[in-house]
Amino acid sequence: MVISTKAQREGDASSDTPVTQWLDAPTEDSVKTVVTYMLEHPSQSISSTHIVATAKAFKQLADMCRDPDVRTRLADGALAAASSLLLERVVAELGPGTEQSNGHAEHVFLLVQVLRCICNQSADTDAARTQLLEHGGTAALARALSIDDVWRQPVPVAQAAFGAVLNVSLDHKLCTQALVDACAIEPHISALRVHGLGNGAHSVWPLVCSSLDNLCEDAEAAAKHFEQHAGLASNMLQALAEITEQLANIASVSGEVAEQFVQIKEQQDADVTAALRGAQRTLLWNLCEVLEKSSVVRLQLCEPVYMHQMFDILAYYVATGGPDEPTQPEPNVAQPPSRPLPQGNRNADATAQMIVGVSGEDAALSMFDDSGLQQRLFAQLAQSESALAAAAALCLGNLARTDAHCTQLAETHPDVVQAAIAWFESGEVRVRHAASGLLKNLCVPAPAKARMVELGLPAVAARNVDTAVVPVQANAIGILRHLANG
Repeated sequence: MVISTKAQREGDASSDTPVTQWLDAPTEDSVKTVVTYMLEHPSQSISSTHIVATAKAFKQLADMCRDPDVRTRLADGALAAASSLLLERVVAELGPGTEQSNGHAEHVFLLVQVLRCICNQSADTDAARTQLLEHGGTAALARALSIDDVWRQPVPVAQAAFGAVLNVSLDHKLCTQALVDACAIEPHISALRVHGLGNGAHSVWPLVCSSLDNLCEDAEAAAKHFEQHAGLASNMLQALAEITEQLANIASVSGEVAEQFVQIKEQQDADVTAALRGAQRTLLWNLCEVLEKSSVVRLQLCEPVYMHQMFDILAYYVATGGPDEPTQPEPNVAQPPSRPLPQGNRNADATAQMIVGVSGEDAALSMFDDSGLQQRLFAQLAQSESALAAAAALCLGNLARTDAHCTQLAETHPDVVQAAIAWFESGEVRVRHAASGLLKNLCVPAPAKARMVELGLPAVAARNVDTAVVPVQANAIGILRHLANG
């Protein structure tokens, strides 16, 4: 009787395998034999003896899949199954919390090649994407993004990981949803933190941004994920605030570089700046979409610290005109705005929309009593920059919606009321609308009416009744009606 050992059943580790034999003469016709062997012998395929050969085989497969015709012919399920299985195995070896051991570099080499293979085989091939989903490849991909080695070696590890997620999620709703459900959004946001810019990480950020755009393309589905994971929206806002601060500081940092390094530094700064701006744009617009879809997520940001961050971001966009578009002046002929927000600068407009959306929640009313935020809003309303004043007036109008708040503001801060009246009288269209809306709120409680009359509001409101700007006209009429009812 012959008793076979496990090693004999799986093949002698020291002998040739179909993988090593194929590497001697790789052909498309024999690919299925190789991937079938990997599926049947996964442990041996990633053993210390054969892991490098397996990695080289996946490198060869990844290169072959760059040809559209080849990857179409290989989309029979076997390659997707083998890629998913070995990715799951290698992620388990390298996952968060695991210690580096002998063979660590070989596992990273295999990880990169499997990711490259997944990236290439799923490029414009829905069949391959569907097969990866069916074999658990999307879940393994999401876990791969959190491996420490991704950012120890951004090129090539992060490049391969986020490139694979990008291709798998592109225009494939089921794969995208599976990646979102597997918490793939979180490591994307973590990747776009300024403290992760070292080791050339900025060169990978465009991939991260494109991939994050894919994952958030269905704004309603993304919003549900944000609702279920409290802290995700604040992390995204924090990343956006950090990037904005870094962009604001880049010019001064560059000025401190020694003359002989100026040209090199300027090129580095240009590359980093481009990456930062791309990440800033991605975070801003995806966060705006989520906040627009979900009041639950807006409630998560009803804290003064988050409002300060939004105003910091707005101040940057107002000061720079946004990274891509200069601020446009108001038209000579005032027209009724579709929205009471700055329209010449789309990024400032989007940020102001976030401020208005969050401050409009009932849970935000408590922020009125935060002295730091109060003083910031008062200061912005008193300055000469109309976009910041408009946002401050809108936010203050949202926060001062109770009779107690309105009375307190009118009685104890007449200078703020006077600043709002001045904007109502002679500001640009949108700041006039914002300021008049705030003033209309202040005219509601009986105790505040007399003070508003003392400050000369009725005359200013009367002069705006005949304005061609319908929203401002409506507020002027509302102000007079509230005062007359007192």
